Amino acid sequence: MDRRTFLQLSGLVGCGLFAPRLWAETPKSATQATKTLILVELKGGNDGLNTLIPYADELYYQHRPKLAIPEKEIITLDQKVGMHPALTPLQPLWEAKNMAWIQGVGYANPIRSHFRAIDIWDSASTEDTEVSTGWVAKTLTTEGLKGVAVDCSLGPLYSSDLSTIGLVNPKQFARLGKKLEGIKAESAINPALQHVLEVQNSVDTLAQRFLSKINTAPVPTIAFPTHRFGKSLESVYGLMSAGLNIPTYKVSLTGFDTHANQLPRHANLLKTLAESLTILVDNLKASNQWDNTLIMTYSEFGRRLQENASGGTDHGTAAPQLVLGGVVKGGIYGTYPALDQLDQRGDPIFTTDFRDIYNTIETQWWQQPSDTSKTLKFI
Repeated sequence: MDRRTFLQLSGLVGCGLFAPRLWAETPKSATQATKTLILVELKGGNDGLNTLIPYADELYYQHRPKLAIPEKEIITLDQKVGMHPALTPLQPLWEAKNMAWIQGVGYANPIRSHFRAIDIWDSASTEDTEVSTGWVAKTLTTEGLKGVAVDCSLGPLYSSDLSTIGLVNPKQFARLGKKLEGIKAESAINPALQHVLEVQNSVDTLAQRFLSKINTAPVPTIAFPTHRFGKSLESVYGLMSAGLNIPTYKVSLTGFDTHANQLPRHANLLKTLAESLTILVDNLKASNQWDNTLIMTYSEFGRRLQENASGGTDHGTAAPQLVLGGVVKGGIYGTYPALDQLDQRGDPIFTTDFRDIYNTIETQWWQQPSDTSKTLKFI
């Protein structure tokens, strides 16, 4: 094995979690369609106040004299809130009642550190409890491949014994996996290589499965964008169309830590999000997968109500979440945080516990048991 191949294979194994249960076919009856969840992480802390905008509240404009979106540009949803104009591509989904906004999502005693905050969201834990297993991993416990993260960060899919993988490109994963064929584990000359070789059979098995399915999958009806986020969604669509019966996918859109120069940066990010999701939805509709797909955004925290001196916003608390799907009951759920009732640091107080959203997906989408009966009505 040459050095380049070894490094590629080391990266392949390091990118994903390979467990003994990974290699079983995901069970599904001939008449049962896979209920698929696509998680979209908005990395960095999305500014919810400029995403789902409380345009009717004068305090929004008082605290953001430079960053507030002019009311005439906002896509009005009801008498209180509206969407950022960059989200215009999603408006047909709102009108079709396939889009739900969940307001004021967060948790008590919020953490403003990127790393700790996303751990809480990924594991459905609390600010004073550390849990390594992701909330999806705790929910899905049957045999088979349970999730694919198309960004090498498993997040809510992570578990030491759950069947999930992280990869950048499915076809690249399959090609690199095939390079392990014929390599003997006992030929290892160092611990790092030994680790790679120990999983050779499992990787090759999955690579063969991916290749056989992906090569016969239908091509998208509408071409995806060529940027990284578009390619990630294209990979998700390809795996879904290949009939691999994987219930969960995770992708990420980075750049939401907008401490400075926020207006153009945030607008571009929301435009990328909206345009890319619209193309994904159109392809899902064309392939008759839309009614069995749920798409949900999330972020580690929102941004502060008060703009800063650098034309941006700092780490905050609660923020809205977006849910899309063919069976979604469109509308606005929850209560928008009161801008005249802030926490001790001057930030909005959450009104919807993010774990209630997870519980809704667990019980209403996947029909799994839950420790709590509290759900929302967007499904």
